Amino acid sequence: MAAEVRDVLAVAAEVGAPLLLVGHSSGAVVALQSALAAPSRFTGILLYEPPLAVVEPLGGEALRRARAALDAGDPGRAITIHAREIAGTSGFGLAVMRLVPPIWQVLRGYAPAQITDDEAIESLGVGLDRYARLDLPVLLLGGGRSPAHLRARLDALAAVLPRLDSVVILPRQGHLANLRAPGEVAQVIASFADRVMG
Repeated sequence: MAAEVRDVLAVAAEVGAPLLLVGHSSGAVVALQSALAAPSRFTGILLYEPPLAVVEPLGGEALRRARAALDAGDPGRAITIHAREIAGTSGFGLAVMRLVPPIWQVLRGYAPAQITDDEAIESLGVGLDRYARLDLPVLLLGGGRSPAHLRARLDALAAVLPRLDSVVILPRQGHLANLRAPGEVAQVIASFADRVMG
């Protein structure tokens, strides 16, 4: 996590002008941490369903099992544990992914990075108090069809942010609207940019 924050801040320093920072999923966690580290670099942040640990660790025992499976050379088992027990993917959704070999091969290939990502988020600890000092406008974005735990995390974050701009829920979308409805996501970003950068 610290390395990713350093990378974000290096890009921000290179650009020089205050930026609107946008992050999706674990990238939204990186965006939050980056804004805490150097708020003067940014004019605002838009966060699409950051999987923050609100009242318990992100993965806990399930994440330890996923790491053990990965270390034992079973990325399929590791990504299954992540999808079902950490990300909240439905049994039906997981079955569909497994039944389409090209998709399943891609997901298995993502397993090492995904489990490392989960561990990086979990290393931040439980609780959102640190974000109560974030003195930047924040827009929270979610999908109406996303797993319920992501909406609960979004609502918990909204409750502590001192400069919450708005919470936007795309009713027909899930956690991947950036891929499935990029135009809708771009409109939300552009509208927020007009408000905070205009």
